[in-house]
Amino acid sequence: MLRGEEGQEGQELAHEFGNILQSQLRDWELGNRGLFVPEPIQLSDAVILVGGFEGTYRAANWTRIAQKPLLPITRFGGTARQVYKQEYDNFDRYRGRISKADYENLTQLKSPLDAFVKQVVVLAQMAQASRDVFVIMSFSQDPPSGLNSKTCSNPTKPYAVNSTMNASE
Repeated sequence: MLRGEEGQEGQELAHEFGNILQSQLRDWELGNRGLFVPEPIQLSDAVILVGGFEGTYRAANWTRIAQKPLLPITRFGGTARQVYKQEYDNFDRYRGRISKADYENLTQLKSPLDAFVKQVVVLAQMAQASRDVFVIMSFSQDPPSGLNSKTCSNPTKPYAVNSTMNASE
């Protein structure tokens, strides 16, 4: 038996897949003495929301505080649908990790469930790692081709190319 997100004792598991953790915190309220991110969120690489009610908002907010990717699946309704809209409207926190088009896959309604689940897992993997690269070239007396004395004021220092590129390019 688990303590549910609302604090009820004796709530039964809906499934037994994967590693199921029980939070050691009495509740997930922000008004406690210390600010402790609940363990299931702290230990995760990304958080996937499915349906939900008020407790799901708490989980979403803790996920934001912990700066973890938040992937709300809209096809089952509930809180996840509203959280998706909030995340989509503030999509800048995902830039460089996933595209808006990839994030929109969370709203699929009719795709086969097994294929959809695989897409969500791939999205979670992509969301946790940045795909942007900042290029710094090594020390050299001669600037690399394409750079000249106007571009590099001191040829004994490393050359920094002030741009990012998508790793998939």
